Amino acid sequence: MKRMSVALGILGLVWAAASPASAQKTVKLFGTTYNVTVVGRDQTFKKVDGKQVKIQLTPADTYTQKSTLFFAAGADPSKDRLLVGAHSDANDPDVLWHQLYMLTGAGDDGTFSPASATLTEFFGGAGDYLAGGRPLGVMLINDEETGVKKDRNLLLLQWTNDNGYRLYDLDSMAPPYETDELYFRPTGPVATAITEDKYMSLTGDENAPYGDEQAWAPLPVNDGHTVLGIGVSVNGGTDAGIWDTKTDKYFPVHSELSDTAAQPKPLPSDRSPHAMVHVTGNEYWILASDVVPTGLGVVVGSQQIFRVNMTLPADPSKGKAGDIKAEVVGSEELVGTALQTNDGMNYGMAIGRETPAGSGKHMLYFGTLDGKLIICTPQ
Repeated sequence: MKRMSVALGILGLVWAAASPASAQKTVKLFGTTYNVTVVGRDQTFKKVDGKQVKIQLTPADTYTQKSTLFFAAGADPSKDRLLVGAHSDANDPDVLWHQLYMLTGAGDDGTFSPASATLTEFFGGAGDYLAGGRPLGVMLINDEETGVKKDRNLLLLQWTNDNGYRLYDLDSMAPPYETDELYFRPTGPVATAITEDKYMSLTGDENAPYGDEQAWAPLPVNDGHTVLGIGVSVNGGTDAGIWDTKTDKYFPVHSELSDTAAQPKPLPSDRSPHAMVHVTGNEYWILASDVVPTGLGVVVGSQQIFRVNMTLPADPSKGKAGDIKAEVVGSEELVGTALQTNDGMNYGMAIGRETPAGSGKHMLYFGTLDGKLIICTPQ
């Protein structure tokens, strides 16, 4: 026990060294001031078996080191989970990196540090582009466990070979990434240009969000299988759809959220979304940029969080196109704030535990394009 305590203490010092007090800043979002801490994702974490593993990133001088995020609350902070999906800009067989991993256990300060969190590696840990499929979106839908390779637990957007979204069972995610897929559907832009023989019969779902940049969040009342998805609309801006992931198709309620004629207060058509979180009730936050933060050298001139009230059809199976309504009730510019660590800004965003409990204020996490994790703690 003493040896373990010493080891955890050392790891805590490593984490602290990565984010000295002098580097902590603040940012104000929608009336709440947050303390901002920035740490590198390339930390060393312990696994359940006690093995120490350092998270491997793509080369900073060749590719972006962006990540997509999803937070799943547990019974208490020690059971909270942060899923991290890391993307590479190209199908390069010589680059090995951790493409999908999960940190379990947040400290009292809400951070998933080496002192508090254990690491779960998926797709065999650090591997090439064929190992994890270059994920660009992630959502933990549920924790159902009815058998090996039977449960649709995890939703991933992946960019290796044919771009599309897949469903996986958490207990069956071996490399290469197509081995254990339970479901695959190509995204709109490439659905008519399938290259892999095994998917030649597939087309894009006309009711799904269109773009190659997609994000998902639970419905206001989370049933553990139905999700709200957004994408980069073919018309510019944001579109949305609703999917019961127990089935293979989205409901017929695809809606253009940037349509000025159809929406009460639409999302702007000159901002492309790439992350979304459910806050409370009908409130969602959407992270969108003037230029999608896709690759190395991309300069984002404006990145905003849009606070949106969503009105969703009571029964989407009986709905029609345009039934999802978006009302933008506020926005915050992130460029030039403490949430900027690089010219390409951030890609992923996750909302964490209410801190303190009952305050209505939540932890926030951002995945940057330069291999950092930004942690925002409400004051």
